[in-house]
Amino acid sequence: SRLLARSLVERGYDAKQLFFFRRTEAFDADPTAIICAARRPSGPWPFLRFWTALFRAIRRLEPDVVLCFQHYGNLVAAPTARLAGVR
Repeated sequence: SRLLARSLVERGYDAKQLFFFRRTEAFDADPTAIICAARRPSGPWPFLRFWTALFRAIRRLEPDVVLCFQHYGNLVAAPTARLAGVR
């Protein structure tokens, strides 16, 4: 995602990286990175809080497109982006 975001920015696009949860400190200082949860959600209520944060982050960004990586991105973020109004 880092390489893709950098390439998009070099082409003049405003690219953000949205992560489900924080794994390492690698993106802590990156102003283009958004992290939805401090840690991986475990259980229905933490997942609901994470999903709400994800939905709100996508709505706030108002992206033209959302690119998802890996299976959770495809299963969770793609439908959430659609619900948030991303065509």
